[in-house]
Amino acid sequence: SSSNTAVVSISGNTLTVVGAGTANVTASQAGNGSYNPAPNVVQSITISPKTLTIAGAAAQNKAYNGNATAVITGTLSGVVGSDDVALNGIGTFADVNVADGIAVTAACTLTGTTAGNYTLTQPTGLSANITAANATITFNAIPTYSTANSSFTLNATASSGATVSYTSSNTSVATVTGNVVTIVAAGTSVITASAGAATNFNAPSSVTQTLTVTSAL
Repeated sequence: SSSNTAVVSISGNTLTVVGAGTANVTASQAGNGSYNPAPNVVQSITISPKTLTIAGAAAQNKAYNGNATAVITGTLSGVVGSDDVALNGIGTFADVNVADGIAVTAACTLTGTTAGNYTLTQPTGLSANITAANATITFNAIPTYSTANSSFTLNATASSGATVSYTSSNTSVATVTGNVVTIVAAGTSVITASAGAATNFNAPSSVTQTLTVTSAL
C-alpha cells in the first residue's frame, strides 16, 4: 500500500509513479494455518521532479514602457505524456531604455495542474531590443474669443515630456509666440501643436484646434 497516492499508486505488486514527492510503501502479509501474520515492512520512496528545458527560447523585442519586464517565448521540452504543464515566459531587461541587443535574464515559471512534478532550466544568453515608444499630444479645444481679448495661453502637453510648439495658420487673426496667442482680428485660424522626438520616444503626430475670434460689440 502507498501512504501518498499522489506520488505513487499500487495495484498488486505494480507501483505506478503519479507525481513528485515522498511516500511510504508498506508490505503486508496475512497469516495462515501455519504462520502468524508477518510484521509490516515499510520502505520510503522519493520521486524527484523532472527537469524541463525551453526549446527555441527567445526574448521578444518591445516598445519602451519604462519597465524592465521581458517576454520570453519557446516550447517546453521533456513533458511526460499529456501532463498539464505550460510555460510562463518572463524575464528582465538589463536596461529599461531604448537600445539594441539588451541582455535579458530569464525568470520563467511553470503553470498547470502538474507543474509541481517538474523543474525548469532557465535559458541563458538571451537579448532583445527596446524600441522608441510612440508619443501623443493632448491639445484641448480652444474656446471662442473676441477682439476684446488681447491674448491667452495654450496648454497642450506631449506624453513624452517634450516641449510643445505652436503655429497659427492665419497670422492676420492670431499670432503665437511660445505658448501665448495674441489676437489680431476677427476670423478663424488653425492652431497646430507639435513636438519633436524625446529620449525613448518618437515624435508625436501634430494636433490641430480651430481658433474662432469674434468682433467685440
